[in-house]
Amino acid sequence: MGIDPKKLKIRNGLFGAEIFSSGMKKRIKEIWDIDTHDIYGLTEMCGPGVSADCDQHNGLHLWEDHFLLECLDPVTLEPVGVEEQGEIVLTTLTKQGMPLLRYRTRDISKLYDEKTCECGRTHIKHSPIKGRSDDMLIIRGTNIYPGQIESVLMKKEEIGGNWRMILKTENDIDMLTVEVESKNMLSQVESIDLEKQLREEIKSVIVFTPRVTVMPPNSIPQSGLKAKRVIDNRKKV
Repeated sequence: MGIDPKKLKIRNGLFGAEIFSSGMKKRIKEIWDIDTHDIYGLTEMCGPGVSADCDQHNGLHLWEDHFLLECLDPVTLEPVGVEEQGEIVLTTLTKQGMPLLRYRTRDISKLYDEKTCECGRTHIKHSPIKGRSDDMLIIRGTNIYPGQIESVLMKKEEIGGNWRMILKTENDIDMLTVEVESKNMLSQVESIDLEKQLREEIKSVIVFTPRVTVMPPNSIPQSGLKAKRVIDNRKKV
């Protein structure tokens, strides 16, 4: 549109949902020159506003006057220790009409071992959402969340906003192909070099080496408001 976001002089922004990864946060901050705050919520509770990060940007404060927070092992449903990863489970304390008791959010996070934040608040803090327990993929025996892939992609300035993971079975082995759109048109040499970089960087996160395909801008089909990140065509046992 020919508008420079930095000239709008917006100071702060609240962003949330699956698309707001750490890489996306960094990109928005640079493009808009604003302070970005993560906000967490779900429709069953109140929508956005269950928790949010303060100016310290070191975890999200959950509003304990409205919600009771537990962090449980998603398999055993037993409590995990402080600073240990688990599933967020919430109980509403003030909601009327549709109160909820020990609601499983499926969101994976961890609670911080900190009584008082440097901002002065004493509400309990949890880490940014790593992914969902029902979004976790097991590929070659390795637990993988789509957010881990995105964290690598968003560090590259050459990468656009759309990408996806395609899974299929070849000779009884799970194969992962990561398709990403480039922000601008790249030469064949530039695309091959970027694919090589991404393969190595993704491998450092998920242990095995995926296939990576860099595609022209706007070449990956859009699918509604929420992007479809995973296409699983593996053989079902």
